[in-house]
Amino acid sequence: MALEAYLSELGNTIIWKDSKVKKDVVSTQLKWIKTALAKKKNSGSRIVLRPRTSKAIPPVAFTTVLGFLHANELPRQTWEPSPSFYTFAEIYFAAEYFGIQSLKESMIKCVEDLTRYVLSLSGRDGGPSSHCPHCPYYREEEDEVELEREQHLASFLDAVVCVEEHKWSAKIQKAVYDAGDRMKHRLVKLPAWREFIDKYPGGKGFARAIGMRL
Repeated sequence: MALEAYLSELGNTIIWKDSKVKKDVVSTQLKWIKTALAKKKNSGSRIVLRPRTSKAIPPVAFTTVLGFLHANELPRQTWEPSPSFYTFAEIYFAAEYFGIQSLKESMIKCVEDLTRYVLSLSGRDGGPSSHCPHCPYYREEEDEVELEREQHLASFLDAVVCVEEHKWSAKIQKAVYDAGDRMKHRLVKLPAWREFIDKYPGGKGFARAIGMRL
């Protein structure tokens, strides 16, 4: 069935083809879509997607949710191919908007799991390596690990900004602040940390909240 879902806001139309959206997953997670799907059985039909409230659907929030549901078979899988703190935060707020409690809980777990992973990375902080320090591959491995760690930490700072700029939500707020507290000794070494402190209005407040001296 070649269904299309479309949404118009401010005259702009965003279209999702059935090839990009798994109809069964969407209808399972977003139960309010079920009725619309059931009424449109003819090939080529369109479904006007509406939230449970009268508010217009933010395109960014909606594409975020659909993109995640398309890439994952919930609830068995909660990781994206390339997980990031920022993406988890964005998906959390999109799930909150649509009232998907299971997806919100999954994102909290993802933040916690990714925090543990970042802390477990080997590298210059002294974790185990598959090569001895005298091996020519040791430095290459160390550099790759450090780059991955820095990418995750930079994404974490983006996630902090995301959380602070959205409407207050206790669970994701706690998850991000707890993660910051656990990773603060690595965050302070990040080149972007000083810019975060100096230029982002909430940077200094976040740093103090996780126990860092400025």
